[in-house]
Amino acid sequence: MITFTNNLVVNTSLEEVYDFILECENLPKWNYYVTSVTKVEGEGEGSLYFQQRKNDQQYFKISELVPYQKVVLQSVKSADSPIHFHRVFILSRMVDHSTAIKDVFQVNTKYPKLMEFFFKRKIKNAVADNLQKLKELLETRQTVLQDGRMQTI
Repeated sequence: MITFTNNLVVNTSLEEVYDFILECENLPKWNYYVTSVTKVEGEGEGSLYFQQRKNDQQYFKISELVPYQKVVLQSVKSADSPIHFHRVFILSRMVDHSTAIKDVFQVNTKYPKLMEFFFKRKIKNAVADNLQKLKELLETRQTVLQDGRMQTI
């Protein structure tokens, strides 16, 4: 299992950051590897989503919510997807009214530990790059993803 944490500050209100992350259909707007997200069922905690990624697809759910503090996303294990993740967004309001995001990411790739060791840096950097796109999108209302897609809100 690969585990890492990324931190960043977004010059946007905590409420706006929380609401944007909570609306999981926004994922493709800041994560170039995700091409679409569709809500399958539910509202809030327990909601189920289907995401299409560049090379695979999987279901995930919102497994825990603490309003305006924490959003936990977790893949739903299935034989169709060899990769399973658990992702925790912890949000806090800064003195200047910006928002600190702590993103704790765990992924089980089912690869040998030695391979995961070599993949960890690449995955962490890709996730950090995506978080920078989230920051840019929320602060400027637009971003260009790594694959060239222009996104606006």
